[in-house]
Amino acid sequence: MNHRKFFTLLFIFFLGTQLLLVKACFSAPQKQTAATQAKEAGNKICPVSGEKIKKSEEYKMAYEGKTYNLCCKMCAKDFKKNPQKYIQIIEKQK
Repeated sequence: MNHRKFFTLLFIFFLGTQLLLVKACFSAPQKQTAATQAKEAGNKICPVSGEKIKKSEEYKMAYEGKTYNLCCKMCAKDFKKNPQKYIQIIEKQK
């Protein structure tokens, strides 16, 4: 293969990758996750543990259009088992 063919193929490859990047930039935005679409419940106390939620350690849990704040990922397991129980606790806290 001579240099001219090599550089032509390299240029075509480069253009193809650039077109893919442009397409990715201008394509429709990705769907938001459930947690970003949901409304914030605004609870400051974890309904599972009863502890005050620290911003640095908080864990967000989306359920039926709302995002609930938990103190840690471990509490999410219990929340998933019986969300209504913990939502009632949050409602009482308000």
